[in-house]
Amino acid sequence: MLLVDRLFQGELLADQVHHKYTIVKALEKLEQKQISGTKLLYKYDPRNTASFHSYIDGAHHMLLVVKSSKGVFLAGYNSGEYNEKIQITGPGLLISLKRGETFELYNSIANRRYPCRAMTYDKFYLNYGNSEIRMKWTDIRRPELFSNFGVSNSYFNNREFKVDDLLGEGEARETTFENFEIYEISYL
Repeated sequence: MLLVDRLFQGELLADQVHHKYTIVKALEKLEQKQISGTKLLYKYDPRNTASFHSYIDGAHHMLLVVKSSKGVFLAGYNSGEYNEKIQITGPGLLISLKRGETFELYNSIANRRYPCRAMTYDKFYLNYGNSEIRMKWTDIRRPELFSNFGVSNSYFNNREFKVDDLLGEGEARETTFENFEIYEISYL
């Protein structure tokens, strides 16, 4: 395994070595490949008025790392290309860094017309799964973090875990975030 201090060079995980190891272990298990590097694509900056799409559209192997306003870390991963013009496909993963638990994307759900996708393209929201992680930050006074984690239409297998295991907010499904970063992961 590559030394994790060389990965995730943004500031969000700078002193979170345990979280880095958890992420690396989960992604390498999912992809069955060793990580060779990470590239910071986007870092939350409330003063930046450019659309996040100008930074991340077209990226493959994209990892979102979020720190909630209460200091809880969580992550979402999409293996496929993130682009408005294509069907976003490929393996996906949610990671509760609070619990050290990973939640894989369902291959399919019975009676579902469309396949489950790790990410859903939206012009205004950053959206993993069926809003298992959904973020919006157009109002800098209230950067929104919402989760449908563990509800009946989940795209990720929650294995009986609940939204609190992801957000750390009890039964509340909506909170705010302090910061987030998006990385592109490269593999050997």
